[in-house]
Amino acid sequence: MISLNAFPINYEVLNDLYAHCDQRYCLNAVSVPLEEESTRAYFLGVRTGVLDGKRFYSFSVDLNQTLIGKIELSIYPEGIGEVDLILRSEETGKGYGTDTMKQLLEKITKESLCEEVYAYVHDENEAMKRLLEHTGFHEGRTFVADVMTPDQGMYRLTSVKGKEYRWSYEGAAV
Repeated sequence: MISLNAFPINYEVLNDLYAHCDQRYCLNAVSVPLEEESTRAYFLGVRTGVLDGKRFYSFSVDLNQTLIGKIELSIYPEGIGEVDLILRSEETGKGYGTDTMKQLLEKITKESLCEEVYAYVHDENEAMKRLLEHTGFHEGRTFVADVMTPDQGMYRLTSVKGKEYRWSYEGAAV
């Protein structure tokens, strides 16, 4: 059974999670092992609920009390959310991502966290596109983004094409 819980603030746990995730389609891929300075800033955001000037929620995705991923929601000042989900490679394709997204959207609705949620998906990530469509997101515009991609211990700038997906909760009071 999938449950969302407070993300454990632990470098080793986060590093292990990223080491076992397929980042081919991540728009913000990270080098593993994780850089400690940026990881400290991330954990400060998890602790305070604010990251880069936005309200920030980070949840562990647990399967029968075992961490298999994380889902994050950043809420911009105008009440628009952005979601990010990663799962351990061996747990993908089993419906856990869909269950996770449904639970997050229920939380957003119940707590009126934001009116809209956007997800930005690499053009080749068909599984995530299907997950979003199954959970009520609607395909929007195409985008091209310049992103930093890990490459042999360094980063290189890469242009990535993708799709924007939107979910909205009309009854939210932000």
